[in-house]
Amino acid sequence: MNIKNLDFRIIGIIFLIVGICIFIAGDCNSIIMGICMAIVMIGMVISMIGIIIMLQNQRIKDRRLEKDVETIIQPLITKYSKINKELIRTQTKENMDTYIAQRHKMNKEIEEELTKRIPYLSKREIKNIVIAFNRDQDSL
Repeated sequence: MNIKNLDFRIIGIIFLIVGICIFIAGDCNSIIMGICMAIVMIGMVISMIGIIIMLQNQRIKDRRLEKDVETIIQPLITKYSKINKELIRTQTKENMDTYIAQRHKMNKEIEEELTKRIPYLSKREIKNIVIAFNRDQDSL
């Protein structure tokens, strides 16, 4: 197990719960109270570290995405928008099924390319980009 993969927030919460449970189960002994207080404090510190790490990772991800919007996402959207305009221009009522199939294929290609070129985005975030692209294309 790699230390980068640990979620310190969950570990801290576990320490907090353990400390509180020991406090509830124990007598009003000063030794037990001291141990409980130490466990709760350790849990709080670990949780704070987890929150700080999460915020730093999100900030780094946002900076990378800000750069990648201009260099990767925008050209990709422009490319597929032009392809979609060609599809719309050649579309008739008879070949609507073909158009829908081509749009699904285009969406899968966009997802694959974004996944390959921007690996730090989650599948949900990539799907949101594709959905926003489809909404823009549907307004055409």
